[in-house]
Amino acid sequence: MIDPIIAVGDIHGFSDQLDRALGVIETQGLGDVPVVFVGDYIDRGPDSRGVIDRLMQGQAEGRPWTCLTGNHDTFITEFFAGPSNHAPEDWIGNRWLTRDFGGAATLRSYGVEAEGRDPLRVLEEADGTIPDAHVGWLEALPRMHMTEDHVFVHGGIRPGVPLEDQDP
Repeated sequence: MIDPIIAVGDIHGFSDQLDRALGVIETQGLGDVPVVFVGDYIDRGPDSRGVIDRLMQGQAEGRPWTCLTGNHDTFITEFFAGPSNHAPEDWIGNRWLTRDFGGAATLRSYGVEAEGRDPLRVLEEADGTIPDAHVGWLEALPRMHMTEDHVFVHGGIRPGVPLEDQDP
């Protein structure tokens, strides 16, 4: 028999929905069952900060939670890296702060308004506002989690390509 494990998909800044899912897990008596969160904790929803706080708190309390990185989680770390000198037009900050990507909602949850502002000015303000612990936590998240019976990733695995050769 395979040991139970729970997978939770993209949360995208909706801390109320995260709390609802965790509440269901608890009321079903599954609080000790491992949970794998497969990434995309930020962007789009109103409370990315609250989502990260809750997940970091649960891990610090020793809950059996594994948090993987998703593509949206990497956007914030790329944003903080700033534009490159050789291709500043390709900097994620030029796209991440739009509604489609959801970065403005993430920054708003930290008290930084990004809508209609120069991304470099937003970066300056966000750099002094968003806790280093949050950015460091996002940067340190693994891309994959394996058990004896399962492989968890955010976006998929390419068939026929060995796991160690997968392109993130």
